[in-house]
Amino acid sequence: VNESNDIEHPDTIEHKSSVSESENESLTDSNYLTITPNTTFPPIEETLSTKTPCEDDFEIIKLISNGAYGAVHLVKHRQSHERYAMKKISKTHLILRNQVEQAFVERDIMTFTDNPFVVALICTFETKRHLCLVMEYVEGGDVATLLKNIGGPLNIDIARMYFAETTLAVEYLHSYGIIHRDLKPDNLLITAVGHIKLTDFGLSKIGLMSLTTNFYEKHIDKETKAFNDKQICGTPSYIAPEVILRQGYGKPVDWWSMGIILYEFLVGIPPFTGNTPDELFVNVINGQIYWPDMLDEST
Repeated sequence: VNESNDIEHPDTIEHKSSVSESENESLTDSNYLTITPNTTFPPIEETLSTKTPCEDDFEIIKLISNGAYGAVHLVKHRQSHERYAMKKISKTHLILRNQVEQAFVERDIMTFTDNPFVVALICTFETKRHLCLVMEYVEGGDVATLLKNIGGPLNIDIARMYFAETTLAVEYLHSYGIIHRDLKPDNLLITAVGHIKLTDFGLSKIGLMSLTTNFYEKHIDKETKAFNDKQICGTPSYIAPEVILRQGYGKPVDWWSMGIILYEFLVGIPPFTGNTPDELFVNVINGQIYWPDMLDEST
């Protein structure tokens, strides 16, 4: 979704939300909404300066993408000259859309994860209006763009490798109770040597951040081990039936999305379509999938 990243001044939003006037005024205070600690994570301390990171440490090269809560830029660290991807999340938009807690979750997941098939977090800091996540820059673009440029399915060997590496990333996340909730080709980045890196944890949920400690126990059904959250979130073509039906969700919602991704790798388009999200959801619930004749039986 491409949306403008212009930050509305608090005076212009007082009639659009329940945020009080005093809270709106506080948005201009740099001490307000300190969600992300100024932290540099090892072993990046050798690459970046040991001083507390800040926006002035980075030179913006270009815009990579623009989304609902902010933008991702390609940046260069002024001291090391290393290139990174910087995600700038609007504090104003987080508050207006009640997504402050989710910003914590995204940061926590990226701080915790350490896997060759998951994008690495370099450091975090905040500005007056933004929370900033500095991540490794993955040069090869995303699989969605690759599919669009090809105009059809992936080569079968490439499809197998991409799917296998994404599976390893998802299994790693699930082993620690992390559900991604927005798996799609757009969030599969391609490295310079052709491997996959999973990114974008803006909709993710945490169950267990260790094998013994459950930090989100109040949100999990004790019997089914599924999250009690019933909201519909994700990208329509990749959303599982139980999410559409508001039945809660667990790890299977990611595997459903993986099935959709595999179909798209092999056919070139997602299996379910519709002129509107509601029409698409009906098709998902009915579960009828067309398998084109061009698919090899060995596939």
